[in-house]
Amino acid sequence: RIVGRGDVALDAFRDYKPVGTPVTGGSAREQATAVGAGQFLDSIGPGQERWYAVQVKRGQRLYAAATLIPPRDLTGSGSFRLKLFDASGASIADEVAQASARAGQNGGISTLSARARPAPGDGVYRLGVVLEPGSFAAVDMPLELAIQPLDEGDRPAFVRPPGTLPAAL
Repeated sequence: RIVGRGDVALDAFRDYKPVGTPVTGGSAREQATAVGAGQFLDSIGPGQERWYAVQVKRGQRLYAAATLIPPRDLTGSGSFRLKLFDASGASIADEVAQASARAGQNGGISTLSARARPAPGDGVYRLGVVLEPGSFAAVDMPLELAIQPLDEGDRPAFVRPPGTLPAAL
């Protein structure tokens, strides 16, 4: 078949397979699930939140990205949100994107990212992902997370290696 220019990007996402260490984020900031560096795979449905806790050492900058992957047969939309709080509980980032999907296409994949300034001391940062209800059906969708505590001079990279799950924070 002949593919028009606009279809090329959609064709590239048709067979996208989410990857990462399986994890289930907490349902509230106070119940965040401990994660380490790497890529993780969770799921989220409309009206749900997922929370993760990451240990950050003094001088490190936390970089985090979340990718929502609506199923091909889903139609609808909703707000996709990424929140980041430092060890003191102060909000560092609150990024929002409109996520939408049309049945038969994976063009609705949405990615949000956030990064923190160098940490003043060792501590636990909290990362939250929220999918506002909108018009999506009540279906859990794959959620990829890329977590990178970066030392001075390090730059964020495309993350695909499985993430580590610490015993405790």
